Amino acid sequence: MGLIGRPLSREMLEKTYPGLLEYTGSGKVKDCYEFLEKLLLFCFSNRISCFDVVLPDIIPGKGEALAKISRFWFEHPYI
Repeated sequence: MGLIGRPLSREMLEKTYPGLLEYTGSGKVKDCYEFLEKLLLFCFSNRISCFDVVLPDIIPGKGEALAKISRFWFEHPYI
């Protein structure tokens, strides 16, 4: 399972992987890190965005669902 499905804050990631992650930025619903200077790590959040506005309420489990969908497509790029 690795990191997928584990709720990790930015602080937890930096504490768990000291010196291995470089924060590169945030979008409306995900955060991005460079890992080991060659991989990108996307952290999907439970934040919701609609018409380019981040809404105040979250959807529990949304980040986990987005991560699993992304993992599927990264593992099956030619379907």
